[in-house]
Amino acid sequence: MGVYVVLTSINPLRAYILDSTSSLRFCSKKYKHGNYTDVTTYNTDIDDNKLLHEIPRFDEPRTRFAYKHNKLLEMRFQETGANSSYVRQQIYEAVRDILITREGRLDEKLASLIPKDRRNLKLYGMFFEIMRWDFLIDDNLGVHLIEANMSPNLVPLNERFHAFKQHVAFNCFNVALLTDVRKHGTISSLLRSIRDSDINDHISICVSSKCNGCIEEGCSVCTHCMSREAIYMIKLAYAEHINRQNMRRVYPEETTMEEAISYNAEEDSHLSPNNRLTRAWFRAKCAADPYWCS
Repeated sequence: MGVYVVLTSINPLRAYILDSTSSLRFCSKKYKHGNYTDVTTYNTDIDDNKLLHEIPRFDEPRTRFAYKHNKLLEMRFQETGANSSYVRQQIYEAVRDILITREGRLDEKLASLIPKDRRNLKLYGMFFEIMRWDFLIDDNLGVHLIEANMSPNLVPLNERFHAFKQHVAFNCFNVALLTDVRKHGTISSLLRSIRDSDINDHISICVSSKCNGCIEEGCSVCTHCMSREAIYMIKLAYAEHINRQNMRRVYPEETTMEEAISYNAEEDSHLSPNNRLTRAWFRAKCAADPYWCS
């Protein structure tokens, strides 16, 4: 099972998963333990593999009702009494945990590629990479990461993949703001169309006297307490969220309104300043509107 992940920023870390579909491939023959001579029973990376929609059981739901791969797989899980959300949760946790542990190395590598005199947030904060993470799902619905492929090929090799690759490219390019930047001309023009009032929340705190000096807990999400660079960073997060299409946020992770309302910033004290601010901002938005929770 291959899932598509888009990394849009390293500092702070922002990453998304394509939630509507994934690359599902099956062996053309049933697996037999101990039989290593017939590769068609265990290797899906060959021309003889089967895609999900090529399995007869899924042909009608796909062609007649236009369901995508993830919905077809969810249907199969339900037929067997399995919990499809358990698989989704494991995939999200695996991607999130690995990106968090590699964030420092990615940050260092990106810094080494940018001249010292140009390392401001407008260059340093933006990043774009599409990845395909390949997982194996075992009989107990355990998820095992096989590999993560950087910059996977989005060109359909044949008609079997044409609509699928178009869907992947459309969603990935939207959340990375490539389509909006093309419309506005530059990223700066796009962000100028986003008002400060669009990213401002927590009105009960921000307009209170406790945030006059911007040193109290919770004031960091108020625009009058943000630096110009921080506003730029949050506007990028705002634009990505409203353009994400079928992408879902894997970091900062999804939350519920109840969790967002009870959010304690001290829990994130170990994070970098940019990550702390981004997580606090998303939780402030989620506490006011569930649209911002995932």
